[in-house]
Amino acid sequence: TTTAAPAEPPPLDFTPEGQAGGQMITVDKYEVTAGEMLTVAASGFPPNASLSHGFVGVWPPAGVPDEDHIPTYMPDVAEADATGAATLQIEVHEVCGKGDCFIAVMDGIGYEAFYAARQLTYIG
Repeated sequence: TTTAAPAEPPPLDFTPEGQAGGQMITVDKYEVTAGEMLTVAASGFPPNASLSHGFVGVWPPAGVPDEDHIPTYMPDVAEADATGAATLQIEVHEVCGKGDCFIAVMDGIGYEAFYAARQLTYIG
């Protein structure tokens, strides 16, 4: 028997009120283990934005920086190009081993930031 590849989870985003949205990410795999490297393609961010990433326990992010919600915020990892796109190499954080999580790429932090995310499934 063959097992079908897991379906790609839907894109998720958060856009500051009154701003244009449309940011999204895709990931080269959605079933992950801690320490694994992921290739993440981001698009729709503001031109030349300085992007960072995090692993989020719930969506949408709430209670920043409550560890139950956003246990990791990494420093800026890429700069978007003039079209708002970037490709990032991101290591899966061990927090995903505590349960399924979301990988998020963002421009800024908190409620004034642009976020794009996808849910990951930890397979150990």
